[in-house]
Amino acid sequence: MGSIRYAVAGDPIEKSLSPLLFCLVTEHLGLKNASHPSIVPASSIENALAWGYAGVTPEEIEWYHTDAPMSKFRSKTLLGKAIQSVTEVQSVPSSLTPRYRLNSQVFVEDHRQLYQFEDDEIWMNLTTPLKHQLQTMAVTNLDGSASFQSVNSLRWDGQGWWCMSTDGVGMATVMLHRGIPSESCVGVIGGGSAARSFAHAWLQQGGQIHFIGGKRELDENEFALSPAQYVGIAVFEPHDYELEPLPTFHAKYDVDADLDVVLEPPNAHYDGRWLLVAQHLKAWEFLWAPHQSADLPSVELLLKQLIECEKVLRSFKR
Repeated sequence: MGSIRYAVAGDPIEKSLSPLLFCLVTEHLGLKNASHPSIVPASSIENALAWGYAGVTPEEIEWYHTDAPMSKFRSKTLLGKAIQSVTEVQSVPSSLTPRYRLNSQVFVEDHRQLYQFEDDEIWMNLTTPLKHQLQTMAVTNLDGSASFQSVNSLRWDGQGWWCMSTDGVGMATVMLHRGIPSESCVGVIGGGSAARSFAHAWLQQGGQIHFIGGKRELDENEFALSPAQYVGIAVFEPHDYELEPLPTFHAKYDVDADLDVVLEPPNAHYDGRWLLVAQHLKAWEFLWAPHQSADLPSVELLLKQLIECEKVLRSFKR
């Protein structure tokens, strides 16, 4: 069995919670061949991939959640304490039972080609501003995400690079989970890579998209925008629109949010941690470990564990 190196890359990146999620899932699956996660400050895809090849970054930055670089003893120790603290968290309130589920079969045509940890592997998550930069024939795209410029997950399996976008399926998963039917019309604020990924995913589920507005527009021809009344809202960028009192799902998470209301917000405005957790799990399911998809934690369980870990890390903040 080969080793697994994982990093999340982008700019800014110091507040990312993806390393914590990666450790939680590896702990849940009992994987022993995954190394300590890395955060890679990178404004170009070339610099992100350079970490993949070299295994080091030219610049180490402090991880916000431990006030130290990821490679330092403090970060490794506190991350270990946080992960250990949630080993007993194996249940969530019954109110968080998924109301609808994603039809995963429509997203990835065939991932049986993917090798199963036979060689040393590199797994990466990409965030702003890297998601639209990966445009090369040297990477095998699993889901067509290169066509709408929204790649956020990569895997080197020892033979070649694979990639896909999990932002869209992640947001679709969350909306279905919290009660938005797949055939519904959803309002979208924003037209960037994550918004395009979601529009693509929601249409594949049989739903409709209504573009509310944003700095970038969704292409009406590409995404068949609908004038229908929307029943939920997906927010991908800051805005000042007056929104109807509908379930609202945010792509961005507030790193200092009140963690006690993230799971079940009283106003049905879901923090971006919901999307973060769902898209991370989809990377495991479709790209990194499809042969272990049945063993992955649920969205609600992983979110609960993430929140408990954050509470532990906050208790050690300087």
